[in-house]
Amino acid sequence: MKSLDYKLYKWPGPWGRTGAFLPVVEQEYMKAGEYDLLISDPSFYFRNFYLPRVFGALQGFTMLPPLTGILEIYGVAFNFIPYACPLFRLPLRPCLRPVQKR
Repeated sequence: MKSLDYKLYKWPGPWGRTGAFLPVVEQEYMKAGEYDLLISDPSFYFRNFYLPRVFGALQGFTMLPPLTGILEIYGVAFNFIPYACPLFRLPLRPCLRPVQKR
Protein backbone atom coordinates (compact mmCIF):
# COMPACT_ATOMS: atom_id res chain seq x y z
CA MET A 1 0.00 0.00 0.00
CA LYS A 2 2.90 2.32 0.67
CA SER A 3 4.20 2.01 -2.90
CA LEU A 4 0.74 2.93 -4.22
CA ASP A 5 0.48 5.98 -1.91
CA TYR A 6 -2.92 4.86 -0.62
CA LYS A 7 -4.88 7.85 0.69
CA LEU A 8 -8.27 6.48 1.75
CA TYR A 9 -7.14 4.99 5.10
CA LYS A 10 -4.18 5.54 7.40
CA TRP A 11 -2.48 2.25 8.15
CA PRO A 12 -1.55 1.78 11.84
CA GLY A 13 1.75 0.08 10.98
CA PRO A 14 3.61 -1.63 8.14
CA TRP A 15 0.68 -4.01 7.52
CA GLY A 16 -1.54 -3.11 10.44
CA ARG A 17 -1.81 -4.67 13.86
CA THR A 18 -4.28 -7.26 15.03
CA GLY A 19 -7.35 -5.53 16.42
CA ALA A 20 -6.28 -2.11 15.17
CA PHE A 21 -8.82 0.07 13.40
CA LEU A 22 -8.18 1.90 10.14
CA PRO A 23 -8.93 5.62 10.36
CA VAL A 24 -10.63 6.94 7.24
CA VAL A 25 -9.12 10.03 5.63
CA GLU A 26 -12.06 12.25 4.76
CA GLN A 27 -11.67 13.84 1.33
CA GLU A 28 -13.89 14.64 -1.61
CA TYR A 29 -13.08 11.54 -3.65
CA MET A 30 -16.06 12.16 -5.94
CA LYS A 31 -17.04 15.68 -6.86
CA ALA A 32 -20.64 16.76 -7.30
CA GLY A 33 -20.31 17.44 -11.04
CA GLU A 34 -19.01 13.93 -11.80
CA TYR A 35 -22.17 11.89 -11.31
CA ASP A 36 -23.14 12.11 -15.01
CA LEU A 37 -19.65 10.91 -15.99
CA LEU A 38 -19.92 7.99 -13.57
CA ILE A 39 -23.31 6.99 -14.95
CA SER A 40 -22.29 7.33 -18.62
CA ASP A 41 -18.97 5.44 -18.35
CA PRO A 42 -18.19 3.91 -14.93
CA SER A 43 -14.92 2.28 -15.97
CA PHE A 44 -13.56 5.58 -17.34
CA TYR A 45 -14.63 7.45 -14.20
CA PHE A 46 -13.06 4.98 -11.78
CA ARG A 47 -9.82 4.61 -13.75
CA ASN A 48 -9.29 8.29 -14.58
CA PHE A 49 -10.77 10.09 -11.57
CA TYR A 50 -11.41 7.94 -8.50
CA LEU A 51 -8.32 5.69 -8.50
CA PRO A 52 -5.82 8.56 -8.98
CA ARG A 53 -7.42 10.36 -6.03
CA VAL A 54 -7.26 7.32 -3.78
CA PHE A 55 -3.84 6.03 -4.96
CA GLY A 56 -1.24 8.76 -5.47
CA ALA A 57 0.93 6.44 -7.59
CA LEU A 58 -1.84 6.17 -10.18
CA GLN A 59 -1.82 9.85 -11.21
CA GLY A 60 -0.76 8.80 -14.70
CA PHE A 61 -4.16 7.17 -15.20
CA THR A 62 -5.69 10.63 -15.61
CA MET A 63 -4.14 10.92 -19.09
CA LEU A 64 -5.62 7.68 -20.44
CA PRO A 65 -8.41 7.97 -23.01
CA PRO A 66 -11.70 6.14 -22.53
CA LEU A 67 -11.59 2.55 -23.76
CA THR A 68 -14.91 3.08 -25.50
CA GLY A 69 -12.94 4.91 -28.22
CA ILE A 70 -11.63 1.58 -29.49
CA LEU A 71 -14.37 0.88 -31.99
CA GLU A 72 -12.39 0.07 -35.09
CA ILE A 73 -8.77 -0.59 -35.94
CA TYR A 74 -7.94 3.09 -36.59
CA GLY A 75 -8.72 3.98 -32.97
CA VAL A 76 -6.65 1.26 -31.32
CA ALA A 77 -3.18 2.77 -31.77
CA PHE A 78 -4.13 6.19 -30.44
CA ASN A 79 -5.64 4.67 -27.30
CA PHE A 80 -2.41 2.89 -26.39
CA ILE A 81 0.05 5.77 -26.94
CA PRO A 82 -0.31 7.14 -23.37
CA TYR A 83 0.79 3.80 -21.88
CA ALA A 84 4.29 4.41 -23.29
CA CYS A 85 4.49 7.97 -21.96
CA PRO A 86 7.02 8.47 -19.10
CA LEU A 87 4.45 10.56 -17.19
CA PHE A 88 2.29 7.44 -17.05
CA ARG A 89 5.02 4.85 -16.45
CA LEU A 90 7.36 6.54 -13.94
CA PRO A 91 4.87 6.77 -11.04
CA LEU A 92 4.06 3.07 -11.51
CA ARG A 93 7.67 1.86 -11.13
CA PRO A 94 7.48 1.40 -7.33
CA CYS A 95 4.27 -0.61 -7.79
CA LEU A 96 5.79 -2.86 -10.46
CA ARG A 97 9.09 -3.57 -8.69
CA PRO A 98 7.77 -6.50 -6.61
CA VAL A 99 6.25 -8.07 -9.75
CA GLN A 100 9.42 -7.64 -11.81
CA LYS A 101 11.55 -9.44 -9.17
CA ARG A 102 9.72 -12.73 -9.75
